[in-house]
Amino acid sequence: MASVRRLVRLTGPREGRGPQRHRPAVAAATATPFRLDRLLHSGARGRTGGRKPKMTPALTNKAQRMYDSRQFTMAEIAASCGVTPMTIYRNIKTNPAATTT
Repeated sequence: MASVRRLVRLTGPREGRGPQRHRPAVAAATATPFRLDRLLHSGARGRTGGRKPKMTPALTNKAQRMYDSRQFTMAEIAASCGVTPMTIYRNIKTNPAATTT
């Protein structure tokens, strides 16, 4: 338990209140050696974990060009890329000032 307190002291508390604010530090400190070993080996094999992104750089460029042309609705752009409109909004720049510079 002393190592958990030390880790919390090193990482600092998260914003918020209640017992949830120290959760990441506690989870890292209580991970089993077997789990940590698996994570190290998977990283050595080039595996980063997580889900593969739906929007490839080519699709992001295509969506940005379609958006910048102002000829397509967001629903049409999303349908042509095979994703939802929210995914398009997350991956392209919609600020007109950002696209001109």
